[in-house]
Amino acid sequence: MNTMNETQQNRSPSGALWGFMLLAVVSAVVMAGLGSWQVQRLLWKKALIAERTASIAAPPITLLGGGVDDLKLPQAWRRVRLSGVYLNEKSLLVGPRSFRAWPHWRLVTPLQVAGGGIVLIDRGWVPDQGKQEALRRVSRPAGQVAVEGIMRQPTVTGYFAPINVPAQDVWFQVAPHEMGL
Repeated sequence: MNTMNETQQNRSPSGALWGFMLLAVVSAVVMAGLGSWQVQRLLWKKALIAERTASIAAPPITLLGGGVDDLKLPQAWRRVRLSGVYLNEKSLLVGPRSFRAWPHWRLVTPLQVAGGGIVLIDRGWVPDQGKQEALRRVSRPAGQVAVEGIMRQPTVTGYFAPINVPAQDVWFQVAPHEMGL
């Protein structure tokens, strides 16, 4: 009877020990892989931030030309300067969104470029006072204006993002092709 217990005791811890060692090795390999991935992601993110910082710090490019298709649009996050006339009657409010813990709208106004074409200008945040009231309270510069800002490309709509309803003038994201501009 003693012999049988000793055999079971010798076999059992040995199997558990090998299983634990295998689990430890697999865990170490997985953790090393995740650590390596995080370092690669950090380097990519730092390069992206440096690229955008340099692009924003560069002097603005003056956009001239015919229609917007003729404009040689620079990369996103590049400072640009252009002139034209605001089409104030076609201003849109996108949102509402939270800005500094309060509901606000993003005011987007089309700019008729001096050489032709239309560029959407994000003019900033407007407090939520009701959509029509907010539109009445914004400044409406008339005549030729010069605009300097940062060039951005339209964002890709996420799977769970609400969709625009142009027929009801409801906008959740800027989408020039849907905005009829």
